[in-house]
Amino acid sequence: MNINLKPYMLLCLGFGGLFTPPDIQAELLKTENFEYEAGSIYGKGDWLHATANTTTETIDLVNKPLTYPGYQDEATGLAVQITPEDRTQAQGFALKATETSVVSGTVYASFLFKVEAAPEKGTPFFISFAGANKNGYVEYNTNLSQHGRIFLKKGSDDSKFKIMASKNSAATTSVDAGEYEIGQTYLAVMSYEFVDGTKNDAFKLWIDPPTDGTIPAPVVSQAKETADVSATYGMQGIRIYQHFTTSINPPQAVIDAIRVSTDWASLFNNGGGNINAATITASPTSIDFADGMAIFQGRSVTKSITVKGENLTGPLTLTCADPAVTVSPATISAEEAMAEGGKEVSLTFKAGADILDSSLTISSEGAEDVNIALSAYVMPVTDKISFAALNLVENETYEVYRYTGSMAKVSYVNEITKDIYVQDMTGAIRISYAEFAGECDFKAGDKVKDLILWRIDDAAGPCFQPTYFQTEIGTVVSSGNEVPPVEATIAEINASKEEYLYRLVTLTDVTLDANDNTTWSTTGAAASQTINGTTSSGRVRTFHATDLIGTQMPGFLSSVTGISTSKGAVIITTRGQADVATAAPEMEVSFETLADASVYQEINKPVEFGLFTVKATALSNPITIWFGGKNATMFSADREEIPAGTGIYQVKVTYTPTATGSHEARINFETTPAELNYGAMLRAKAYDPANPPTVSVDAAGLTDFVAAVGETQEQTVKYTVANGLDYGTVKVEGTGFIISSGSMMKEGTYDLKITFRPQQEGDHTAVITFSTPMAEDATLTVKGSTSAGPAPQEKEGDELTFEGPALTQYATDFSTATADNKPISLDGWKNVAYEGQRAWWSATLEDGNKAAKVVAYDSQATENTEMIAMLLSPRLDFKNAQERLLCFNVMGRMMTEGMNDYLMVAVIDALEADTNPENVTVSGIDGLGLPCTPDENDQWARYVLDADSWNLPDEFYIAFVFQSLRGKESSAQYFIDDFSWGRTDMPFIRSSHQILQMTASTGNVTTSEAISIEGHNLTEPIKLSLGGTHAANFTLSTAELPAEGGQFTLDFASDEVQEHTAIVTLLSGSDARADILVNAATQSGIGEISTEATLWGDNVSVYDLEGHTLLTGATTANALKLMKSNRGTLYIVRASDGTAYKYIAK
Repeated sequence: MNINLKPYMLLCLGFGGLFTPPDIQAELLKTENFEYEAGSIYGKGDWLHATANTTTETIDLVNKPLTYPGYQDEATGLAVQITPEDRTQAQGFALKATETSVVSGTVYASFLFKVEAAPEKGTPFFISFAGANKNGYVEYNTNLSQHGRIFLKKGSDDSKFKIMASKNSAATTSVDAGEYEIGQTYLAVMSYEFVDGTKNDAFKLWIDPPTDGTIPAPVVSQAKETADVSATYGMQGIRIYQHFTTSINPPQAVIDAIRVSTDWASLFNNGGGNINAATITASPTSIDFADGMAIFQGRSVTKSITVKGENLTGPLTLTCADPAVTVSPATISAEEAMAEGGKEVSLTFKAGADILDSSLTISSEGAEDVNIALSAYVMPVTDKISFAALNLVENETYEVYRYTGSMAKVSYVNEITKDIYVQDMTGAIRISYAEFAGECDFKAGDKVKDLILWRIDDAAGPCFQPTYFQTEIGTVVSSGNEVPPVEATIAEINASKEEYLYRLVTLTDVTLDANDNTTWSTTGAAASQTINGTTSSGRVRTFHATDLIGTQMPGFLSSVTGISTSKGAVIITTRGQADVATAAPEMEVSFETLADASVYQEINKPVEFGLFTVKATALSNPITIWFGGKNATMFSADREEIPAGTGIYQVKVTYTPTATGSHEARINFETTPAELNYGAMLRAKAYDPANPPTVSVDAAGLTDFVAAVGETQEQTVKYTVANGLDYGTVKVEGTGFIISSGSMMKEGTYDLKITFRPQQEGDHTAVITFSTPMAEDATLTVKGSTSAGPAPQEKEGDELTFEGPALTQYATDFSTATADNKPISLDGWKNVAYEGQRAWWSATLEDGNKAAKVVAYDSQATENTEMIAMLLSPRLDFKNAQERLLCFNVMGRMMTEGMNDYLMVAVIDALEADTNPENVTVSGIDGLGLPCTPDENDQWARYVLDADSWNLPDEFYIAFVFQSLRGKESSAQYFIDDFSWGRTDMPFIRSSHQILQMTASTGNVTTSEAISIEGHNLTEPIKLSLGGTHAANFTLSTAELPAEGGQFTLDFASDEVQEHTAIVTLLSGSDARADILVNAATQSGIGEISTEATLWGDNVSVYDLEGHTLLTGATTANALKLMKSNRGTLYIVRASDGTAYKYIAK
């Protein structure tokens, strides 16, 4: 009869020395209490897979251990679950425990089982002895013999099941072993006796036999003439089945506590341990550290074994004859070995130059030694510390190399061609893994080490590959690292192609020769396009399957990043869109001085004056170079045009003066678009060595001066300047004398008035020095003495003079000023008691900070007197300043309502001061909102004033002017600190608007004009926010701009016919802030918004936007004080003449 069995779940438990000849001493051979983790039984202990079916279905270990009095009183592990649930087909497992098949004697097997549900279909068998065949007792052997089968089937009702048994046949020829209860635990014992002859071996089965060693009559005894276990291949194990066919389903059953012995009595040693002898077991019984492959020299591999023991009386020692193997631990206590699960031991093999062929010996007193075979094939390896060294090895020697450097990073993985590009600081390599048997998990940005490779070049060029003996290429140390490209020009790569091969490089300032309709591709003409550098050209392409494929090629590129993939040409292969930076038209111009502009050059003699470097990017038209200005003919350039496109060019300017004096011209670089145009002023000086400048003084008739303290005497001298090149200076050094002018004209004879104004009794001497460029100074010594008379109160500070060089940059924190509460003296500054006797003082504040201080209070005063104290900065250069930022701090103290004290920050035109020092205009800076109310006491106000758009004179002074009444009634104090001009490192935000006016109709959304923002020296983005009375009516187009700035707009909407105000605040970290005042009007008839103080008269009214009267009949000054107490709020002001204004105090 042919029986077609479909796959079934099969587990085979092998047992070492399972079937022993009769003359071998009887003993317990195997105990299986399932002391493992829950889950699939595959891979647990000595179980192997024993069918060809490899689906995910399995037999599981579950927490349902069984007990039976006298056999297993207490469970120590899990149990096997046979189940039809969620199963459609069977699997098979087996664990081989003996290398030698047994063909004689009698073997007993016992086990506990509990049927939870009888099979729904057929009569499945679920356990048997197992024998080998010609294929051995191995994984997935589907033809293992199945002798001593036990079957289950439905009983007489749902609470019962039946047991059938057979020596070697299907259920149809099995013997009925009786009916049993569902849910009850039973003890089963079965035996197989080898009998000489053929078809006469005996199989027996007992259910619930006594556990005292007595052997009762079996429920099944079968020795009929069916096939015996093969005399050639023998028996080697126990099988557990989860049986599935089209007509058979398995039962729901649990199996536990399997024991195998060569005698009956050994089965009933409660717990299944060895009765008397000490034993050692270890799993696995052999270790190949290379897992059938090879271990590379220098690598370490760790494997583990589990060591168990029974009836041990002393510790176990583990020794290996080969020193390349390290055992940890090398000693195990008896308790550890006999504990549940045994003891795990680590074996580490450090591969040297030789293969491993050794063994591990496990010994303990009274127990037989256990030997575990240890082996490994070792592949010799040569270490290379860098890719530069690795690239020097020869091709196809099949010598294996290990990269031992620590800086290798993956720049790209081409999954189409199976290539990995890796680089370190010294070079780069390409690794092909097209024939690699293992998995390649490298990604771009991975930092890698311990690469094992040999060199086998391919058609694409030099190449390294993993060997046939490895399962991994190297080790990933970390992921997501930045792989910095090497910046290089096309010319540099062209000169050293092998040095740059496979490296990630960035080319800047390149032009791409592509038609307007050319798209990126890896095939056809577009597969490689010409790129032009300044002096050389190359090719650019992209890897397969990048996001560039199909996109249009730009005409100009600001930079190209990619892998240099050819050793014979400059070919850059990009990795995607991020590698290709398209270029907007740009022109950057920088200047290097070749001749000091402050030094006079000889006339008619050319001198190399300066060198301009022009960086052109993506220009569609050439750059025209020309000179303008009154002295344009004295300057020339070595080129008149720069071609269109991209490149870096140098333009040398030559100065050839044809006349003496100061000369200036403007060099212009013009192209399209016009906003790229650049211009720079060139200033130089020339002299005629044949006619040098001279200065002389005529002091005829000058006598010594005599004047009482507080009075003056004047005398006049003449000085003459010949061949002057520029304005000169006149300076007086000494006490008691002042002069009418500190400036000297270029040519001619002039009067100089000398005034003797002694401040104290005694003799006074001063030296007056006359200086003009390139001439020898002339000096005049003057003397004066005082006549008797009462000394008036001493006037503090300095005389008001205007002198010193114009500074493009200047900063002071007043820390080097004079002692506290003394008139301040600081290099370059003038401290002037302009009206009265008191000037500015130096002061150290409570926190140790030093500042300039002014105060009108005088405890000794008998009456109030007018005072004006002026603190005048050094001369500042507006025209040539690189950055036009004016910065200072102001703090008020003891300010009161209605005080008469007034502080002004003003500008003085330096040229006006030079030409008319006796009548200088002091122009206050409007809109500063300097502290002036009690609420602002002791609070520093920081001012960062962007003067770039101001109409300031080319050279100027800043004056801090304090006006008050000196006396006992004046309490206000002002402090100035941290003054600077022209700083280029100051973080600040520049806005195209300080005030934004909008007009709108109700019910509609109105969008403002674009507001341009520039960020200077910022390290954080610029955050935008709205505040103010009507902020809810406005919406920002963005809440953030990059640190370098950008543009934004405002949307406004309202149903109310009124004025709407808001403040846009721009912040970058804690370093920079700017505020833009916004006014949206839905009504007319009121003048434009203003931040400047206007003379509105003495009958001024102030209203808020809701029409409430806040002030009436007030002076302009009092109206301003009210509005400045609420800075940033919009008010309506009606002047004395009835005109209405909008006003915001900034």
